[in-house]
Amino acid sequence: MESIYWRSMKVVLASLLVLTTGTLSAQVPKGVNDTITISRELTKSIFVTGKITDAATNKGASGVRLQVEGFSAAITDSNGLFRLKVPSYESTIFINGEGYNDREVPLKGRHTLAVALLDDSHESFNEVVTMPMGRQSKKSVTALVGQYNLTGWSLNTAETPDALLQGRIAGLNVTRRSGSPGAGANLLLRGYNSLYATNKPLIVIDNMLYDANDYGQSLIANNYTNPLALIDVKDIDNITVVKDASSLYGSKGANGAIIITTARAKELATRIDFGAYTGFNFAPKSLPVMQAGDYRTYLSDILQSQGMSSAQIAAQPYMNDDPANADYASYHFNTDWQKEVFKNSVSNNYFLKVTGGDNIATYGLSMGFMKNQGVVRSTDISRFNMRFNAEFNFSKRFTGFTNLSFGYNEQNLKDQGIANKTSPVFVALVKAPFLNVHEVNSQGIESPNLADRDILGISNPSAIIEKMLAYNKYYRFYGAFGFKYEINKNLSANTILGVMYDKVRENIFVPSKGIAKDTLSNAIAIFLAGNSTVVDQDREPWAAWGQMIPAFFKPGKVAVANYAESGETLKGFKAEKRLEKIWSMAKPGDYLFIEFTHNDQKPGGNYLEANTTYKQTLTDWITEARKRDMIPVLVTSMHRRNFDSTGHIINTLGDYPEAARQTAKAENAALVDLNAMSKILYEAWGSEQSVKAFVHYPAHTFPGQDQELKDNTHFSTYGAFQLAKCVVLGIQKAKLPITNELNSNAVKFDPAVPDDFSKWYWPLSPLTQATKPDGN
Repeated sequence: MESIYWRSMKVVLASLLVLTTGTLSAQVPKGVNDTITISRELTKSIFVTGKITDAATNKGASGVRLQVEGFSAAITDSNGLFRLKVPSYESTIFINGEGYNDREVPLKGRHTLAVALLDDSHESFNEVVTMPMGRQSKKSVTALVGQYNLTGWSLNTAETPDALLQGRIAGLNVTRRSGSPGAGANLLLRGYNSLYATNKPLIVIDNMLYDANDYGQSLIANNYTNPLALIDVKDIDNITVVKDASSLYGSKGANGAIIITTARAKELATRIDFGAYTGFNFAPKSLPVMQAGDYRTYLSDILQSQGMSSAQIAAQPYMNDDPANADYASYHFNTDWQKEVFKNSVSNNYFLKVTGGDNIATYGLSMGFMKNQGVVRSTDISRFNMRFNAEFNFSKRFTGFTNLSFGYNEQNLKDQGIANKTSPVFVALVKAPFLNVHEVNSQGIESPNLADRDILGISNPSAIIEKMLAYNKYYRFYGAFGFKYEINKNLSANTILGVMYDKVRENIFVPSKGIAKDTLSNAIAIFLAGNSTVVDQDREPWAAWGQMIPAFFKPGKVAVANYAESGETLKGFKAEKRLEKIWSMAKPGDYLFIEFTHNDQKPGGNYLEANTTYKQTLTDWITEARKRDMIPVLVTSMHRRNFDSTGHIINTLGDYPEAARQTAKAENAALVDLNAMSKILYEAWGSEQSVKAFVHYPAHTFPGQDQELKDNTHFSTYGAFQLAKCVVLGIQKAKLPITNELNSNAVKFDPAVPDDFSKWYWPLSPLTQATKPDGN
C-alpha cells in the first residue's frame, strides 16, 4: 500500500512542476534572455547640516550632541559644524552640550540649521528641565518652573543649597536665618499659602522626599539645625523649582517643590576631579558704642532715675576717680568687648569625585570634607559627606538605579540673638567698657584668670567664649533604590524604595564663674508643659497664656519656666527630652503645670486615646513629679472658638477635658479647669466680639501680611491675658500655696464678665512673618 501511495504522489508533483514551468515559459517573449533580474529601489537617506554657536561669543561650539530620538545622533566638530541623518524634514532635533542650555528644535521643512546656545546659567523657554518623570522641555511642562544648573567648582564652597538659591529663582523668597555657618535660609514660594499648615515648599532629592522639617527648638539659643547643610553644593547638578506641585505630589506639594538632582556620570569614560579650597572670613566692623567716660555718665543718669542720690552714686566703686582708692584700678579701662568676641578666620574645603562606567552601569562617587571657622571666637563647623549614585541597564527594557549618601556635621556654637546672659555678641554690646577681661588687683596688675560677672550683674563675654561649651552633632544616612521596566514606547512601570535615618545631639554647659545666673535660686519655679496655647509665642500678634502668667506674681518670688512648644503632644514632649530637662532642673516645692489636648487628639504617631493612654500618661507624669517633691497641676485645655446657631460653644476636644478631670480626681492632684472657664468666657463675648480675643486681622494689617488672618484656636494679646486670668482664678480656687505669691494684678476675675477690650493696650512689635503656629 505504501509504495502505491508514494508513486501516486510523485505523479502529482511532477504534473504540477510541468504545469508551472509551462506557464512561466509562455509569459516570456521570444528573443528575451532567460535570466530574470529582481531589483528594489532603496529609500534615499536625507541629512540636515548646519552650525551650532555660542550665543555669547558667536563662535562655533564643539562637542555639542544633536540627536533625533530613537533614530540618529551626531556631534559638532571644532568649528561647531554638523551633519545629521533624519527620518524626515519634519523631525525634532534635541541639542545638548556641557555648559549650555538644552534645546529642542523642530525642523519644519528646513534642510539647514543654525542654532545659538545660551550657557546653562540663563533661563530659557526652550531649555530642558528636570521633572519627576524625567527631563522634559520647559515648553511642554504645564507647571510653572524655574531651574538653576550648578557648576560646583566655581561656587562658594561653604554655602548651603537653600541659601545658595537666594536671588536665583523668580518667585522664590529666600531669607537667611543668620550669619552662622550652615544656618541656611527659610524658603517661601509665592508668599503665604496657608494659615493652618506649613508654608514650606516640599524638598525632593533624586526623586525621594527629603525630610527638612524642624522637630523642636535647639538647646542653644536661636540656633537652627539645617538638614540641607549636610549636602555639599558641589554634589548637585541641578535644582528645579516647581511653583505649584499639587498635580505632582498632591497636598504635600501645595506650597511648591524644590527638586534637587545630585551628581552622576555624564559620560562613560572614567573622570576624576579633585578640588582643594581655602577662604578667609573677615570679622564684621565693630558697631559704634559708648566709650568708658560716656558710659559712666550714662550709668549715672540711669541710677539717678532709679532714685539714687548724687552722694549714693558717687559712692559706687566704678564712679571713684581717686587713683589711691583700692577700687580705682579695676574700673578704669576702656575695653572694646567686640574685639574680644569677633576674629578673622579661615575655611578649608576638600572634594573628590570619580565618575565613569560602561554600557551596563554608570556610577558617580564623591567625598568631601569642610571646616569653616566662624567669626565669633570658638565657633566653627566641620562637615564630612559621602555620596554614591549608580544607574544600571539590566536589559534593553529593564533598568535600575541606586542613590546612597552619608553626611555628618559637628558644630561648636554659642548662644545667639537676645540671650542677655549667655550670648557673647549681645553681652559685648552692653558690657561696661570701663571693666577688664581679667581679674585686676588694687595695683592694677592683671591676673591670667578671667574676671567674674561684674558688679552690675553682666556676664564676661570672654568667659562665655572660653568656658561655655555648646555643640551640635548631626548626621543623616539616605539610601534609595529604584527600578523601571519599559512595557512599550509609551508605557513603563516604575518603583522606588528609600530609607532615611538621622540623629541630632546637642550638649551645652554654662559655667557659674564669669556668667550671670539665669535662675532665681530661692524662687518658686513654675514649669509649664504644653502646646501652642501655652508657649511663649515669638511672633505677634499671636500670644498664649503661658507668657502672660508671670505678670500676676510678685517679682523675685516666682520664676516661670515655659517649656511649652507649638504642635506638642504628651508623647512628643517626652520624646524630645523636654520633660527630662524639667526633671533635671526641678527642686522640691516647684510646680509642674500640664496642659495638652489639641494635638493629642489628632491621628498619627503621637495620638493618645482619651480614656486610656491619655489618662495613663497624665498619671505617670503626676507620679514622676511627686517623686521629686514637686506639685503637679492639671490644666484642662480651653475650647476652640466654635459657636453653634444659639451662641453656645461646640466642644471640639472630645473626651479629653473630662479625662483630665477624672485623672486629677483619681490621683488627688490639683486641677485648673480652663476648659469650663473658657466656655463661660467665650459665650460672654459672643460670636462677634470673641474675634477680638483671637488672631483675626484683615489682610495688610501688618507688614508682609498678604492674607486675612482667621485663627480660631490661638489668641491675640488681649485673649491670652484673659485666659491667664482664668488660670490665676483656677490657682485661687485650688487653694495652691503659690496663691500667697500673687500680686495686685491677680484680683478676683469672673469669666462671665471679661475685661473691656476698648481699655486694652498692648503695643505690638513689627510683624515680619505670618506663619501660624501648629495646633489647629
